[in-house]
Amino acid sequence: MEELARKEYDKNYYQNNKEKRSKQSRDYYLKNKEKILKCCEEYRLKNRDKINEYFRNHYQKYKEKRAEYIKKYYQKNKKDILKKQNEYHKTNIEKITAHNRNHTLSTNEKTFHGINKREYTGFCEICNKKNVKLEYHHWNDENFLEGIWVCQRCHWFVEGIDSGCDEKSLKKYLGLKQKIRREQNNGKPKKQD
Repeated sequence: MEELARKEYDKNYYQNNKEKRSKQSRDYYLKNKEKILKCCEEYRLKNRDKINEYFRNHYQKYKEKRAEYIKKYYQKNKKDILKKQNEYHKTNIEKITAHNRNHTLSTNEKTFHGINKREYTGFCEICNKKNVKLEYHHWNDENFLEGIWVCQRCHWFVEGIDSGCDEKSLKKYLGLKQKIRREQNNGKPKKQD
């Protein structure tokens, strides 16, 4: 019976002195911040595996429950969420565009996120055109810094070269182009099929 009374007393004391206790805790933390942070860091280093295991288990245990909560929350607040996303996008369009330009890359096979490219030039590095939409052409999926900023026309050109167009094929194409121009300029009739 005494134990029950003690618990009730502690509960009432805590409720009645909540603000005072909160201030004491905050003051203690501020006075001993470095010591507390050092102890926390030491604990994390000594118990890294234990902590990781706990979070892995916790994640697996509540994975479905969390997914269902998120889904319900989204359905319930869909209009507000979309409104906030649109507002953020409108007010931060330049920031988002710059981030995507430098950290996202789409190819025919897949899209890479969180990568680093060479710094954006603002002009095509082959034909030097400015004020055109630039694309990033890279040739090494292991190192995205190996790439160039090019306009769409030059991008098609370098893709053709990278996909197997050798010097012999390029010379043949240029020779055919000159031959056809000469034929057109000499007025020779076109062959009918």
